Amino acid sequence: MQHLGTITFNVNRQAYNHTAKTSDEQKQATQAAILNKNFRQAINFAIDRTAYSAQSNGEEAAKNTLRNSLVPTNFRTSWR
Repeated sequence: MQHLGTITFNVNRQAYNHTAKTSDEQKQATQAAILNKNFRQAINFAIDRTAYSAQSNGEEAAKNTLRNSLVPTNFRTSWR
């Protein structure tokens, strides 16, 4: 699975029980979109993280909870 902010993409989807996808063509089109890096980035950049955060943290605290989800949590830099 790949996490993008608040959206998780299951890049190895096997079950379609709870969707409107019925034909193999529809399932293949869905899989092609999910595997497309540009599609995933477009979804990622379309999310208004401040508005999303404000729903649970309030307007004043919304920006305090944001962090760059594109940088791994174990990323380290060294200062000389």
